[in-house]
Amino acid sequence: MDKSKLFARDLFLQTVSALREPILLLKQEEDGTFKPLIITKPLADMLECSIEEAYAFMSKNGYLTSTHQEDRIFVRRMLRRHVNEEGGSHLIIRKQTTKGKLLWCNVNYSFITDYDEPYVFCTYYNITKEIEYEQLLRDAYTNLCNNLYQSNESTLSLFRVNLSQDIIEDMQGVELYPTDSTQIAYSAVMSKRSEQVIFQDERERYIELFDPEELIVGFLKGTSQTSLTLYARRPDGQCRYVTVDANTTRHPMTKDIIAFLSVKEANTSKVKETLLDRILSRQFDMVAWLNENAYGVVIGNASSIENGSIFPETMTGDYPTYIHEQVEPKLHGTDKECEAMTKALKIDTIRKALSHTNPYKVNIAVNVDNETWFKRFDFYAVDPEARFIVVLKSDTTSIQRKQMRINHRLKDALKESQEASVAKTAFLSRMSHEIRTPMNAIIGLGALALREQEISPQIRDYLTKIDSSAKYLLSLINDILDMSRIESGRMTIKKEEFSFKEFLDLVQTMADGQCRDRGLSFSATLVGEVDEYYIGDSTKLRQVLINILGNAVKFTGPGGSISLKVERLSKTEEESVLSFLIKDTGIGIEAEFIPKIFEPFCQEDSSNTSRYGGSGLGLAITKNIVSLMNGSISVESEKNKGTEFLVTVSLRNVQHGRSVHDFSIDPGRMRVLVIDDDPTELRHAHVILEEIGISSVGVSDEKALELISMHHARCEDFDLILVDLRMPEKDGILAVKEIRGILGQEPVIFILTACNWTDEEETHAKEVGCDGFLVKPVQAKTVLEEFKQTTQQRSTCRKEQDNTSCDLSGSTILLVEDVAINAEIMKQLLGIMHISVEHAENGKLAVECFKNAPEGHYDAILMDVRMPVMDGLSATRAIRQIGTDEARDIPIIAMTANAFDEDVQHSLEAGMNAHLAKPVNPEQLQKTLAQLISRRRRKKAGG
Repeated sequence: MDKSKLFARDLFLQTVSALREPILLLKQEEDGTFKPLIITKPLADMLECSIEEAYAFMSKNGYLTSTHQEDRIFVRRMLRRHVNEEGGSHLIIRKQTTKGKLLWCNVNYSFITDYDEPYVFCTYYNITKEIEYEQLLRDAYTNLCNNLYQSNESTLSLFRVNLSQDIIEDMQGVELYPTDSTQIAYSAVMSKRSEQVIFQDERERYIELFDPEELIVGFLKGTSQTSLTLYARRPDGQCRYVTVDANTTRHPMTKDIIAFLSVKEANTSKVKETLLDRILSRQFDMVAWLNENAYGVVIGNASSIENGSIFPETMTGDYPTYIHEQVEPKLHGTDKECEAMTKALKIDTIRKALSHTNPYKVNIAVNVDNETWFKRFDFYAVDPEARFIVVLKSDTTSIQRKQMRINHRLKDALKESQEASVAKTAFLSRMSHEIRTPMNAIIGLGALALREQEISPQIRDYLTKIDSSAKYLLSLINDILDMSRIESGRMTIKKEEFSFKEFLDLVQTMADGQCRDRGLSFSATLVGEVDEYYIGDSTKLRQVLINILGNAVKFTGPGGSISLKVERLSKTEEESVLSFLIKDTGIGIEAEFIPKIFEPFCQEDSSNTSRYGGSGLGLAITKNIVSLMNGSISVESEKNKGTEFLVTVSLRNVQHGRSVHDFSIDPGRMRVLVIDDDPTELRHAHVILEEIGISSVGVSDEKALELISMHHARCEDFDLILVDLRMPEKDGILAVKEIRGILGQEPVIFILTACNWTDEEETHAKEVGCDGFLVKPVQAKTVLEEFKQTTQQRSTCRKEQDNTSCDLSGSTILLVEDVAINAEIMKQLLGIMHISVEHAENGKLAVECFKNAPEGHYDAILMDVRMPVMDGLSATRAIRQIGTDEARDIPIIAMTANAFDEDVQHSLEAGMNAHLAKPVNPEQLQKTLAQLISRRRRKKAGG
């Protein structure tokens, strides 16, 4: 990512950090994992810790570490499903605070892609109380069932009454009144009991319902059950709620109508009923039941819902009719969204969902009175087959609108940051050009000097070291210019096999030369045994050591000494831990400053900047690199006595018996691209290839063509491309065909991967340029063997082709370059290749030269991009628009200090065939010219 985009992204992240909401911002890494970028203070407060503790907690254990174990799989599935889409989704999950407290959270996930980098905004709402209310509802329901089926526990008295004879046949119980008797009529006993009912309206209702004549009439009309709860005085004089139930039936012998009456204690049930009503009415605007297709409202009414009501018009009715007539017409969203909401509310969908999840929750959006409202239905299965279902309906508009406001602010911030990136992009491009232009002269002149035959061995050694140091300086410049890698912490560590001896020799050579120039003594010691080869990033490790050694040289006076001691601390089957101890006898560091030494732009004495030079970034970058290597760095120092740095890093051991350098193919130098639509497959391929030192890039088929075009323009084609045969949008065979259209006859090896394939597919694959098939899951050893075998089969043909294509003698190149020294260097380099060169100082002159030249005069054009009068991009467009076959086919190669990805894209869009970044590598230049010129010659010849 260039500096402008990084500045924009930083503005975006600052905006997110300033939000006063419980927010976790995740970013998806290239390997498919998610990394926490921002944790706001409200979220840290929710987790009962500080922001720093939350970062440390998640960095150590992963972003899911505070999520309940049973809920993590749902979060992973949702992220995999939506990470490549803009939009949102939500889950209800459990989070555990750092103090062990369990919280229920409604988490809204918003997916936004910033320059192809996917982010996930997670906003947390604590709904623990709501869940606890739901649990209380379930507990109350369970208690209600227990009272129904185990009623003897609360029974106070039982009566068997012959209503036809108006007599009590039997009675028993723990609480009977003195007036209760089997010797008097039931109507008289009932009348006496009514006197114990406290409230007049309840007393009248009791007499009406339990009068023997009323019970008989009701039974004859089909009512066999009667119940009433009332407030009555107990035999001991105290009062409480009781429930009187009567179940009537006919005696099978006498045909008399018999009633079984029970009086049960109802204090507890009355309290629960009241509490349940209050809880439900507070949390839900409707409580109902579903039985088959019928529904019945238990709690709620339309008048209590002020806005956005979809309350049923009748308290009972047909559920499908209610959904079809009252809900569907009000659904709000796209046709696809409305169709999904309708399907989610169908009774068959509900029952199917409840078979594996209880409760089943559905969120919908409705348009009522030209305003959008959000509702949630919670369905609970009562029985195993979900025949009887409890329905809870609630309004979630306030939560959703709050989330929408947050998303709107985030999108505004993203738009603002993207607009701000335009100016920064131009600045970075200019900086790249200005820094690389003098580096081009240094490296170019060094390369020309090394080609001279009449120079002494000592001068050749000096020039070799100058060239090596200049290229190393260029790699540092690249790191500094690539702000997306430094400021965002996305600097990647390669895992390639390298010679440890060669690595140490280069470090010693560079350090020794610096020490001699300053009048210092330098010594390097290797303690114990180390392996000949390791797998790691030798360039970054060298940068770490040279940075520390360079500081030692800078802050040590003449006559002082600097030493480097290398030691293997431990070795396991897979990796070794190496230490690098660097000591100097320099000016030292004050004890109070040591904790700040690795902070960016931090120097002990600001006067040191002018005296010794430096930006104060070196040690900060060094610590970042060491951390990425899973290593550590520490410092001990005493003022005016010297400083000691200790660096420890882990390097992977070379697993095979002999070094890959003994083979004709070096895995550490292979460039491999893996194309697969499954992130898991991409991750697997990356891991298994990494085990043998192969560094790979994994992308989906959507991004593959753009990436391949970019590498091809830079003449950095991949050596091997593994393509998944079966991808949803585009199968592997079609993908290879399109890629071959970009690469032409470049010697790139294509291997299709699949679990199985047909003979027809294999034949078709070979026709479009595939070299073979590999069975999934792919094994690293198999990949290497297939690559070696295919390479050997092609070697003879490729050698003949290369011999033909590399003959550039007699070619004529139009060199378009405004800097005189760069033009002179290029003329000499091309002259060594026996190529004639004509020079144009700007794009306008280049267009005129091309127009005035005879057809076929120029074999290719080397075009600088940034030039006065007319830049290289405009000149290329002007040449392509001439309209002749010559203008369309002439190879035009960008040769510029503009080296960012967008610069390559601009070159391709303008009509250039390749893009070489300054300082130009002579071998790469020769290879690029050979490929493009020989391809053009074959085309003219009809081959």
